[in-house]
This record gives sequence, structure tokens and C-alpha cells, in this order.
Amino acid sequence: MRTLRTILVGLAAAAALAVPTSAQAAGPTPGAPDGGNSIAFDGNLYAYRDPGFIGLCGAWSWHSSYWPTGCRNQASSIWNNGYPATLDDVNLYWGSSYTGAWACISQGDYWGDLTLGIERFSWGAGLPGYMEPVNNNVASHKWVTTCHQ
Repeated sequence: MRTLRTILVGLAAAAALAVPTSAQAAGPTPGAPDGGNSIAFDGNLYAYRDPGFIGLCGAWSWHSSYWPTGCRNQASSIWNNGYPATLDDVNLYWGSSYTGAWACISQGDYWGDLTLGIERFSWGAGLPGYMEPVNNNVASHKWVTTCHQ
């Protein structure tokens, strides 16, 4: 029994240290960002073309005034895996060059299925994109100290 227990503990430790390959999605593992107990923050904002963190199209550790083709206005899941630091929240803008209305995702948060239409560009009343869904509408982003208007 002790040998089997040692093997199982060893396997669990190896699985916890596994690093995803380039073919795997780099998105959150269940419970990781919320509980913070199974992954470390790596300082990036991740965007995926499909819900469920499938089809990674961008990863940024700094501002981007113009998301690349294949990701701009095509993200259906987003994960803020930024470091807990001064600039750790992210404003997501409806337009390129940080224009139009914006939504803000806090450090450690993730939106796994933007197709549901819950997350919206709710800041910047009167600006283009105001109250439109975030799904397939993000064109730029900026790291900020806190989510605010």
C-alpha cells in the first residue's frame, strides 16, 4: 500500500508541473484563476477565437493598440493572467488605438464564453461600441491600474 501511495503522490506532483505544449490551449484550467491554487500568473492577457479557451490568437504582456488579423474582432474567450502589480487590470477597447467604449477585465479573471453576450463594453457612454457585446468586438487593449471609467 505504501508503494502505491508513493507512486500516486509522485504522479500527482508530475502532473502539477506539466507545461502545456504549443498544440494545447494555454487557457485556464478549471478552478485555477479563481482559486489560484493550481497555476502561477505569467503576466499575459490571452485571447482565443473560440469559447472555452480554444484557438489561441494572441498573448500580450503589454498594451496593444491594434490586435492582429485573426484575433482583432474575433475573440470569444479572454483570460487576464497578469501579475498582481501596479498595472494588472486590462481595458478592452471596441476600436483600435484605444478608441470607443471599453470593458475591463480584472487581474486573474477570465471570460470563458463571450458568445453568451453577458460581458459588454459598458464604459464610455456615447462612444462607438457602447453596450455592444465584447464577443468578436475587441480591437485593442491597455493595461491599467484598476478597472474604472
